[in-house]
Amino acid sequence: MTRTFKNFSSTLLLVCTLAALTGCEPLGAPDAAPKPTRLYVSSSAAGTGNQKVDVFDAADAAAPSITRSIQSGNTEGVWVDTESNILIHAGSKAFAASPSPTVKFYANSTTVDSNAAPTSQFTDTLLTNAREITFDDVRKSLYIANQTKNEIRIYDNAPSLTGNVTASRVLTLPDDPWSVFYDRKSDRLFIAFDTGSDSIYIYNNPQLKNGNAAPDKVLRLKTTYNTNAQRRLHNAWYSNKLDVLYVTDVGNGSPDSADGSVYVVEQLATVLATATTAAPVTPTRTITGLATLLKNPTDVDVDDRDGREDIYISEKAGAKILVFKFGATGNAAPAKTFPHPSPEDIFLDIFTP
Repeated sequence: MTRTFKNFSSTLLLVCTLAALTGCEPLGAPDAAPKPTRLYVSSSAAGTGNQKVDVFDAADAAAPSITRSIQSGNTEGVWVDTESNILIHAGSKAFAASPSPTVKFYANSTTVDSNAAPTSQFTDTLLTNAREITFDDVRKSLYIANQTKNEIRIYDNAPSLTGNVTASRVLTLPDDPWSVFYDRKSDRLFIAFDTGSDSIYIYNNPQLKNGNAAPDKVLRLKTTYNTNAQRRLHNAWYSNKLDVLYVTDVGNGSPDSADGSVYVVEQLATVLATATTAAPVTPTRTITGLATLLKNPTDVDVDDRDGREDIYISEKAGAKILVFKFGATGNAAPAKTFPHPSPEDIFLDIFTP
């Protein structure tokens, strides 16, 4: 037994030494700290005190429940800078106390609760209808979809901004964006449009883009409903690890109409290499139908860790969070659901211990 332990130790030491040189993790080595499955949900329910961020600190539990809430007064885009442990929350004008929504930043995202005041906040009089947000945690740049103005407003060094500010840059778009998502590893920005569009705009090196800069790629999707009146893309989320794009379509968006969809495009690099604007691309899989409970799927986030690969959906009309397994397709029922009164935007933190 002693000899076996020593041989294992020597082997592990050798593997760890090689791992240090190559940058990979040693096989069998434990994680430095347990990783969470912490879900932040932006609440857009009407009534005083309901414009907030609710946190499920154990979203992978059998029956997750809200463990804390941050009374931000906002209703829309939520993001966590996992490098700096900062929670960011934006809101739409409909619920704002002032003419322009206030973008708020909270330190210690893993523990912040209703008693905490924002560490910084700013307004922008031209930010009239903030929807989803995304954050470049290297350059500290915040991207906000300003839906009704057909633009993405970009704020560099955003956590340091206070008072009334103007955007550092503005991307001008042909339609009304609901979703904006930045992938750091590929340095790309993905934009989905709300009304009628079947297209996802993709910008490479978005920190260099401004004004009416053309997207580097346009991906058209063959959607469940192919008329402009029925199609409303609400979120585009990309897993660099899996090379998979996830897109939600709220369709009619009514509690009485189960016409929502989730489009899954696998091997995105291969798809984009041949995609043109002449014809839409058929998704690898489409999740839609009565059993899916998809009525108004406003947002999607994915746990793409090995052995997990769960798809989280904020189902606003159904007042639920839906969780699908990675291979779900067609009229598949969710693997798990748990209640939330009015889920709008979500952020899944699987990085910060």
